[in-house]
Amino acid sequence: MKIRSLRIDGFGNLRGDFIFSSDRCNLILEPNETGKSTLAAAIVAALYGFPRKRATRERPMKMKEQYRPWSGLPFAVEMDVECRGRVCTIRRDFE
Repeated sequence: MKIRSLRIDGFGNLRGDFIFSSDRCNLILEPNETGKSTLAAAIVAALYGFPRKRATRERPMKMKEQYRPWSGLPFAVEMDVECRGRVCTIRRDFE
């Protein structure tokens, strides 16, 4: 499976379109605190959703709430993936 593109309506502090090269490995190089881990979390959440674990004393906030958009934008992602020559679109609205 190859990720072709990712559109983030709102996920943490990220918003916008991300295009990935489908014929090569993609490497994301950015300074600290620019959203690399948040981008990876958006990809995982698009594929699998958020885990249903409850908040605990050690982790007082659910993972879903951790990535709720800071600006109040819609909490959604859309990802185009290619698998076995077919392109599929995965849409997740986390509201």
